[in-house]
Amino acid sequence: MNDATQLFRQARATAGTVRRDSIPVAVMDLYRRARALQVAGVEPYPSASWKELNALRWDLHRALGRKPWQHHVIDELGTEPPERDGGCDWAGAVELRRQLDAAIAP
Repeated sequence: MNDATQLFRQARATAGTVRRDSIPVAVMDLYRRARALQVAGVEPYPSASWKELNALRWDLHRALGRKPWQHHVIDELGTEPPERDGGCDWAGAVELRRQLDAAIAP
């Protein structure tokens, strides 16, 4: 079992608790960089900032072991699940994002 799979299973099992040491440093770095880009503002496609964010988005997706059809944790997820999730695991993305936000918080 890889680190991302273990992280995801732990997120499901321990919802509401976050252990910073359980999230790989590389994942936290990818997430921190992607969030910083989002806060700074991303120009529309095909700008360099858009390309950089998209590359980080996919690197983070792979590092977390998410499937291509599953929601990206860096995307706008909203506060309510979609009517039809279709196996895209909105709830898992929201939980991972919550844990990552808590892990990078000062």
